[in-house]
Amino acid sequence: MDQEVEIKRAWLPTLTNKVPLPVRMSTTEQLDFIGTILQPGSSLNPAFLNILDGAFVALLLVFVMLAFVTSGNPHIFALMLVELGLWASVKW
Repeated sequence: MDQEVEIKRAWLPTLTNKVPLPVRMSTTEQLDFIGTILQPGSSLNPAFLNILDGAFVALLLVFVMLAFVTSGNPHIFALMLVELGLWASVKW
């Protein structure tokens, strides 16, 4: 039992030293980020477009899974069409 406690104590400092702390943005950095997104022409930023494409792909995958689970509910297919139309309008 004493050896087990000593092993835990020996591992504790090494584990706590290697765990990275989360990076937090300051309030001014958050406002700057939101401000750059809301500026005209910011939607042409390639990083923003990649994030937007990822969000649309995730939403489409959710709709495909819902269509499978609901055995082809027409409402889900209508939502897919709306989502694809919105995605096309953003890419245009």
